[in-house]
Amino acid sequence: MCVGAFVLKIVKIMGAIKDIVDLCIKLRDENRDGKISAAISEIQSLTLSLQSEQVAIIEKNSELVTENLGLKRKLLELETSHSQAIALIQDKHRAEIAKITASDARPKGDELLQQTAAILKAFFDSARELSEEEIARHFKLSSSVAAYHLDILWKKKFIGGQGVIIMGGGYGRGGGNNSPQYEITALGRKYIVENGLAG
Repeated sequence: MCVGAFVLKIVKIMGAIKDIVDLCIKLRDENRDGKISAAISEIQSLTLSLQSEQVAIIEKNSELVTENLGLKRKLLELETSHSQAIALIQDKHRAEIAKITASDARPKGDELLQQTAAILKAFFDSARELSEEEIARHFKLSSSVAAYHLDILWKKKFIGGQGVIIMGGGYGRGGGNNSPQYEITALGRKYIVENGLAG
């Protein structure tokens, strides 16, 4: 029941009580018999007491309605602020995950790029010398890109072999086809096994 309808009902009840009081006064004035007059006075007293209780109920109800509206407003404020706080936490969480994912994608310390690790694994699996040309052909890379990966492995001492040598009047690479030959080192094998790439 809405507040307006409740107040209307109370007002009707109060009107009925007032009518009863007025009727009691009229009966008391018209009837001079002491007993009836005393009973009517008692009814009148009880009715007035009931009327004052009704007024107290209306006042209390009004207070409760006001308090309820205040609580609803506070709840709405809390829900709004909490949803904003949750959204901020979720945004921060997403940013942290993105940062972690990005850092996981980059090689750390001794970790190798995926392609470089695959080339080292090719040395491990072949258990023989491989030339730069063979690596380029096998992985469908240009000579320069193959050389880049081999340089990384060489610097980390994961592969060893012939370096750049002087041939004729200029520089060239060792090996019959002028492509340097490399083989995996003990450090390279260790890297493959300890990083679970040997399987």
